[in-house]
Amino acid sequence: MKINILPLLLLGLIPGMATGQKHTTHQPQYWLRYSAAVNFPAKTQLLFDAESRRFFEEKGYAAAFLRGQLQVQLKGNFAVDAAAAHFHFYGQNYSEAELQTHPHYADIRLHQSILQKHVSGKFSITNRLRLEERFVQQNKAKGSDKFDLLPRLRLALLVNYLMGEKWELRASNDVVFNVFQKDALSLFERNLFGFGVYRKLSKNTGIELGYLSQLISRQPLGEYLQRNVLKLYFTQNFNVKKLG
Repeated sequence: MKINILPLLLLGLIPGMATGQKHTTHQPQYWLRYSAAVNFPAKTQLLFDAESRRFFEEKGYAAAFLRGQLQVQLKGNFAVDAAAAHFHFYGQNYSEAELQTHPHYADIRLHQSILQKHVSGKFSITNRLRLEERFVQQNKAKGSDKFDLLPRLRLALLVNYLMGEKWELRASNDVVFNVFQKDALSLFERNLFGFGVYRKLSKNTGIELGYLSQLISRQPLGEYLQRNVLKLYFTQNFNVKKLG
């Protein structure tokens, strides 16, 4: 089994960069997601996601997003995908006056990815290279309708391990870089490391419970914000045998 070792190296490199640096631990969050995948005969998949995010804070932020994605399987073990997503961030328990100085905005994202998957026994390992274009709205509470373009490059490693017919262990590491941004504070933007357990409930339905740690670069350089996320994903798969 041939594996690109670059994502494997980055798996340990980025957390190591923060060793000895100043950290600020953010309040925990939870993410609740529903995903529906429609699989077509020509090795094509349509994926739809809806997610709600909450912060465990007396006064914090919440977010919701919708995403549609198209993935096409190529020859061999390669695939490509493209997606569009709409995030909306808003304050929780803030007065109208406080919302004038706290973020309340939309975040529209487009991405294009190339994936390479390797399967060996019960293991499957996927390398993913993704270019993401973010269109972030300036503070909506102040009446601004302008959007800033903030492109990012994401390099991810996804590892799954089958445990029988119904259980699966999952782990991932996603390294995010700022690219083509003149005002970016640093090349490194954030690192997302997560793991979880997937349980197949029926032929087309499953649920995943997991943990995600985000390490985010902050100003001044050398300081990092850490976010701890509890995630619960509910997934469904639908197969279309024939078209037309």
